Amino acid sequence: MAALAVVFSRLLSMAVAALPVMALVLAVRAALGRAPARYRYGLWLAVGFRLACPVSVERLWSLYNLPGIRAVAETTGTAGSGVVRSLVDTAPSVPAVPPAAMNGTAVVSEVTEPSFWELVLPWCAVLWVLGVLAVLIWGMVSAVRLRRTVREAVSEGGEVWTCGAVPTPFVLGLLRPRIYLPPHLDDTTRTYVLAHERHHIRRHDPWWKLLGWCLLAVYWWNPAVWLCWVLFCRDMEMSCDEAVLDALGSEAKRGYSLSLVAHAAAAPMPAALAFGEHDATRRVKNVLAWKKATPRMAFLAAAAAVLAVTACLGNGMTGSSWVRMETPGPMIQVSWDLKEPIRAWALYADVYAYGTRTESRLLTCGELTQQSERTFTGTLYWDVPFDEAGGFSNTMVGFFRGESWNLTLPQPHYTGVGSMTGQTRQRLRLDETGGTTLVTIYLSDKEGGGTAVPASGDPILTSGGVRLRLATSQQGVEAFAKTDLAVSLHALHTPALGDDDAAALLEALETDMLDRYTFTRLSQERALEVEFESGPYDENALDASMLTRGALLMALADDLQEVRWSYPVWATGDGGRTERTVFMERSQADAWARNMGYEDLRNLGQTQEGIRDLLAYLGTSEQ
Repeated sequence: MAALAVVFSRLLSMAVAALPVMALVLAVRAALGRAPARYRYGLWLAVGFRLACPVSVERLWSLYNLPGIRAVAETTGTAGSGVVRSLVDTAPSVPAVPPAAMNGTAVVSEVTEPSFWELVLPWCAVLWVLGVLAVLIWGMVSAVRLRRTVREAVSEGGEVWTCGAVPTPFVLGLLRPRIYLPPHLDDTTRTYVLAHERHHIRRHDPWWKLLGWCLLAVYWWNPAVWLCWVLFCRDMEMSCDEAVLDALGSEAKRGYSLSLVAHAAAAPMPAALAFGEHDATRRVKNVLAWKKATPRMAFLAAAAAVLAVTACLGNGMTGSSWVRMETPGPMIQVSWDLKEPIRAWALYADVYAYGTRTESRLLTCGELTQQSERTFTGTLYWDVPFDEAGGFSNTMVGFFRGESWNLTLPQPHYTGVGSMTGQTRQRLRLDETGGTTLVTIYLSDKEGGGTAVPASGDPILTSGGVRLRLATSQQGVEAFAKTDLAVSLHALHTPALGDDDAAALLEALETDMLDRYTFTRLSQERALEVEFESGPYDENALDASMLTRGALLMALADDLQEVRWSYPVWATGDGGRTERTVFMERSQADAWARNMGYEDLRNLGQTQEGIRDLLAYLGTSEQ
């Protein structure tokens, strides 16, 4: 049952990932309107691919790169080509739980009891298997009955057979498909029917219908798949109808529509492609309204179909794979291949504490010996070993292009470590090097090692974090330098805080990594109010991050006396939504400054060394 549960869980993810594709196909299908039906028929390739294939390749031109669909892609593993993995400890006392999607956030937490879904999923998987077997058996029994019905058929030469027991013409068979006709068809109707069914055979429609039927059997529980099946069959038949009219001309419309009506009342044949099946009323209307497509209309319809299908086949570029480390055994490996002309490269480590970047360190850099080299490849290894207390050490060990290095993390001890791997480009705000994020490592000192990681992959509402960032340059290594965060922040120091100053400081402190926000400067109260858009996963972590930012804001703005921040929370009583506001006064931060040996916070913020000391104090203090 465990294996069935894994398979069914993966099918659920694939079904959710296919929903945006189905929506796009339906929208493009409706937009094509009176365009040739063969282009609408071709759109279903994208839906079939998404339902049948669990993996794909990353593409810049992908439906899953759209912001509204990116959350679905990250939840179901459709963003990027990474595979969700768990490195599970062999000791039963430390279970590993894969991340679950919660409001666009990947959550890793320790559990002692299985959840309701974990208990129900195996039984849902058993029910799913029974449904698959029922649908397949129904199809097989229908095929056997139809074979028995046509066993007395008489050959008329080639693939055409006549059988008095069949009520309507149809195609049956895969390797050697045959066209079965009822007797006494007039010559005109016979011409229409044979042209229609032979077009099915040339286009290999029996195979496509079998594939669609198998997908329907696998996803029998999904109403969206049933809708797609009905429309897929309708488009298949309408495209054949139009192919016949295209060959015989407009004068055949009346006779062809009468032939459809004559065979529309026959019993459905799920094992075959029958002439009058699949919404004969709409097919007749489509035949009567048919006009030969102009070259311009055909080109535009084909272009729209190709663009839509290619946008659905590829995965998004924003995906990554989550790895939860429970043992220090295997090192995590990240490889890449940058196809761009470069001369020099550098690897940076951006260190975070409680959501605030406290350091950006240049780990190693180098120049390429070949000026003509257009591809830069590499492999990065990293590990966070266990410490004596049974948790994770604050020393990260890495190996990159023949060099090894150690990186000291903010806290001396961590209870949980996780990582997001994947190439994500960004330009940092406090330096000019920018680069490509290779790995983001998340660390927790909470009981149980729980961490909350935003779906965007940015740091973070955790105790600490490290972002390993690769920068490249077409100049030499002199283009890279160690980023001094204290120098960058001190450059923003102001005696009187204005709106532009406040915006610059909040941006420099990377406040948007906590959540989207708006701010208000209260000049009379000499206060700054930050309002976050959505409720945090961890209120204590958000408050700790904002306490750090509040101290830095008041150190860099001499006249700022108070920092406030607010965010929505759910009330415990009636379940309604309310607003929580937290205040931080200058007197509180002044006490921190005196603990550091400074007169007050204003004195600490006057120099780069004072800001550097404050960053170190905030990065290592217990919040």
